[in-house]
Amino acid sequence: MKILLTGFEPFGKLKTNASWEAVKLVSDRPGKNLLVHKLLLPVEYEKCADICLDAVAKLRPEVVLCVGVAAKRRSLTPEYVAVNVKDSTSPDNAGKVYIYDRIIDEGESALYTNLPLSDAVDAILSAGVPASASFDAGTYVCNNLFYRLMYDIKHTPRRLYGGFLHVPTEKEVTSRDAARAIEAILLMLADKGPIK
Repeated sequence: MKILLTGFEPFGKLKTNASWEAVKLVSDRPGKNLLVHKLLLPVEYEKCADICLDAVAKLRPEVVLCVGVAAKRRSLTPEYVAVNVKDSTSPDNAGKVYIYDRIIDEGESALYTNLPLSDAVDAILSAGVPASASFDAGTYVCNNLFYRLMYDIKHTPRRLYGGFLHVPTEKEVTSRDAARAIEAILLMLADKGPIK
């Protein structure tokens, strides 16, 4: 099973981004015939999604798991829903600010992950890492990427799992533990097999 795993570059006051620090530590071959491709994304609304979706088209993975940092959280949080809104007074790394704009004009108001969310939470917990499901991916770059990914999966003939995982800062969960939790999610998906 081919996996595309993405993380983000630093932004704002962060000198490192816990999402990429964790992604870097995930094994390229964690077992069960999984092959992991890793991609560092810019913290830019449109560019990050364009790069990710271009990689999806080229690699044709069975799983795309995007990872971002949520500095105020204390556990790993697989996201349930992406909303069709980009809204933040904080600029992205290209200086763009959006105030209550739609991500895709004709898009649905919300799109949902097709990852088995409760199984993902259980996999993280079984790896000894704190976890809970989240129903709020925010309205910044992470949500924008998540929405664009799920829109692409829904509106193109792709059969693949797509989802988003927020990790807290290194102070709450080490990158090594976050990487172990990500591997646990991927191994759980390997047991389920590709979407038919």
